[in-house]
Amino acid sequence: MRKVLRWAFVPFLVLAGMPAGARAEEMVLGVCCHPGYVRLMPLDWDGVFRWIKGCGARLCRVDWGVDWAVQDALLAAADKAGVEVLPVLFPPSPAEDTEQAWYETSRRYGKECARRYRGHLQFFELSNERECHCMTKWPGGGDRDGATMGDYDQAKYAPIRGMLRGLAEGVREGNHEALRLIGTAGWLHFGFIDLLVRDGVPFDVLVWHWYSEMGDMTGSIKSYSGTYTVLDKLTGYGKPVWVTEGNLRNGCLGGNEQVQAEYLARTIKSLAATGKIGAYVVYELFDEPYLLSAGGEAFYGLVHCEWGLSEGREFPGARGTIGVREVEGRRALVLEWDFADGGRYVSANWLPRTPVAADELRLTLCSAVGHLPLLLRFVDATGEHLQAQVEVDLTGGWQELSFPIRRPWGNTWAGNKDGVIDQPLRGVWIGVRKNGVAQGEVALSRASLWREGVRAYDWDAALNEVFVPRQAWGRLKELTKSP
Repeated sequence: MRKVLRWAFVPFLVLAGMPAGARAEEMVLGVCCHPGYVRLMPLDWDGVFRWIKGCGARLCRVDWGVDWAVQDALLAAADKAGVEVLPVLFPPSPAEDTEQAWYETSRRYGKECARRYRGHLQFFELSNERECHCMTKWPGGGDRDGATMGDYDQAKYAPIRGMLRGLAEGVREGNHEALRLIGTAGWLHFGFIDLLVRDGVPFDVLVWHWYSEMGDMTGSIKSYSGTYTVLDKLTGYGKPVWVTEGNLRNGCLGGNEQVQAEYLARTIKSLAATGKIGAYVVYELFDEPYLLSAGGEAFYGLVHCEWGLSEGREFPGARGTIGVREVEGRRALVLEWDFADGGRYVSANWLPRTPVAADELRLTLCSAVGHLPLLLRFVDATGEHLQAQVEVDLTGGWQELSFPIRRPWGNTWAGNKDGVIDQPLRGVWIGVRKNGVAQGEVALSRASLWREGVRAYDWDAALNEVFVPRQAWGRLKELTKSP
């Protein structure tokens, strides 16, 4: 049986560079992950936990559903690495969107999770940012600040209350020693916690999210509804307080590595010095190239990930894999596809470490398929997607192909929607369309972006890794004195 870490909320993070005379309670450092990493990135769970341990983190916050096989594999790797797992519970949806239906479904699910992983998991975060689904709006649009109970729609709140009560009671039934975490998307959303306290929804730890645009969590925050000293308000509930999501808003979008690193280091030291925060969890461990459509969501990583997989889920059915291996004497990134069950495309999403101004894309490719209908999608500085379809013939081993980054485009959407590339580029999708071979693979040994005949950015599988630590990862390593 796995031995869980018994922290008693005064764990292990030793911060370097504390001001002289400052004495803080120790604070846990964690990172957020997603189970989809293993499938959408060329990485396994052992690799995930090596990166976590490498920066000194000891807690891994992950989404938790009903895919028990994936979760069992994750826990096995965490056990080997000595990392504690904080699951964020997402119960299956009931047949009816009512408080009672959510309560019953969530209670069964919570009990099963706690019972199944008794002795393996100590903490359970009960869903994520649920208050955002019931906040009221201003007449002209936009959420209220969430500081009072009146900022929430009671009809929408009721099913959420049922879910959280069900999860809380179910977890306690499944494991009487487990600790239940409940919180919000952060900022001034105290009104939601006040509702839960009023209604007797039980929890053991209060969790909060805090991003850079929200201000200084250790100071006073002024809003239309009043001025609040956030930490005093949070500790006033009489529960241990954890920050389970925090980062510079949009992470390294635009290439802000140093800004991100300085923000995280400053924030972690500041919160640790208060002695009021039991854990700080960075959102998140890796960049997510497969989320290029989601703007800054792809760029939050402590570790840069150059490549990710997209299966075109807007057209269900396609399956794909992505990985690095030897092909025809070269180390290469290999994209496999299978359209037997439908879908329209599978792509390797390329996320350069910094934005790149470019007018040409060059790819060195190899495939036994021969004729390939490729999809090329460029994501510009505004987030606009500009897509082209090209036909290529790959015969005779490795070939270098050149593609100009200019009109005509087959489709454009998102961003400023002007149909023009606004430099620099954020990323590139390199995909295979369904109207070719139903199953196959293509290998890529090198990808480069050029500007006026000069190479502006290059990724060579023989020389470059897919995963590279960003500055923030190194700063956390320094803060925690990780060996």
